[in-house]
Amino acid sequence: MNSGAIMNRINFGFRIAAGQIPGVRVANWAPAEKLRQLPYEKQVDGVIDELLGGGVSDDTRRILSTGENPVMNAGPPPKNPTPQLAGLPAIVGLALGTPEFQRR
Repeated sequence: MNSGAIMNRINFGFRIAAGQIPGVRVANWAPAEKLRQLPYEKQVDGVIDELLGGGVSDDTRRILSTGENPVMNAGPPPKNPTPQLAGLPAIVGLALGTPEFQRR
């Protein structure tokens, strides 16, 4: 998969996590309330369990743990930049863009 396709998936995940997709809210996701109460690394573990079936590559775990968008500097800047997210919304947004989520 090329970096443009990955970036599109990550952008879509961030838009979901930021509440920019009508009718879809992370706040309405059943595990969100419990996960918000946990420390950051436990939030990462919870998102991996709930959204990705518990098994991810070391690269994916690192990306979710650091919040680093792996293709942010690839190609020209997007016309509609993704929202800046932190905490649980950022973890969810990145998780929705992972290859593991796509395979689910």
